[in-house]
Amino acid sequence: MLILALVLFSASTLFTLPLILSTKGPGPEGPVGFHMLTGPLALLQIAGIVILVHHGFWDLFPYARAVWDVSMVGYLVTMTILPALTFPREKSRTWAQMATIAILAAGLTLCGAAISGPVPAALRAVCGGVLALPALAGWLMIAAMVVQAQRNAIRKMEADMQADDEFRKGQIAFDAGEWAKLPADAGLWQMIIYTHSFNEDVQRECRARIAARPALQEDMIKLLGTGWAEHAIRYLRDAYPLPFAPLAPAFGAFLEKELERWRGQLEGQANAGTWGANISGHFEVAAKIVKDGGDLKAPLEKWRALLRASPGLGGLEWRVGEILEKKS
Repeated sequence: MLILALVLFSASTLFTLPLILSTKGPGPEGPVGFHMLTGPLALLQIAGIVILVHHGFWDLFPYARAVWDVSMVGYLVTMTILPALTFPREKSRTWAQMATIAILAAGLTLCGAAISGPVPAALRAVCGGVLALPALAGWLMIAAMVVQAQRNAIRKMEADMQADDEFRKGQIAFDAGEWAKLPADAGLWQMIIYTHSFNEDVQRECRARIAARPALQEDMIKLLGTGWAEHAIRYLRDAYPLPFAPLAPAFGAFLEKELERWRGQLEGQANAGTWGANISGHFEVAAKIVKDGGDLKAPLEKWRALLRASPGLGGLEWRVGEILEKKS
């Protein structure tokens, strides 16, 4: 096995030296794909080192072999990157060449000495130290990348939170301005978009004005037959103060229209499940209407069939079935 270690290190050195001593640099695109050469060469070196490790060359403390095995991950990182720093245009060329040659020399020396007979402790220590340095450097690079990734994630989260906060502040101010422009006799269609405003004062005033409309039920039935019906879903789900059953015919017609509008985006489409949140409110309102005695069986049966044919929407299909069975 020691002869195999020497062969592996020798083969790696044979191919690595021409790479790091070459005076021909990479093209203008840089060392693209260079790791596909240096990575396998580093693995040959690692195989040689592991053979030495498991021959007890550095059994200085319990589990030393396991420590060396784990450290090889760092060695792979370093010895994949280090040769790329030896290109002629790199400022690091000289020291990277010297470091690579020293590491290869340490491995070759140790493998050669092992074949000749017992290896002096001093030589094992010196060569082991040289081989350990790239392993340590690689793990430091891994740690640095992990830390940097965490910092980037935190920065992105903070930036997203700041952007969301700025959007909310802007929307709060915008809604206040637009709400103030509405006339006292504004139609339901004009107010319905403010029932869930980010501006809590606007939201509260809007809901109070809508609830106080003397013909709210008739106005809502008319609204469900217009293009503003979709904007009424959240209000009906969360704040509508009147009985729901009278809305059944109008809401049933709305469900029929929505069925045809959504069919192309849902039926048999691989990404159908991503649209679940956009249509789930329809069925929560339907549940309130059915619970209050309204009849929505025909449109809901059609919706259940569509949802059954739409990947990723099994939960909504189950919910529609539950509504049809009047369990909630």
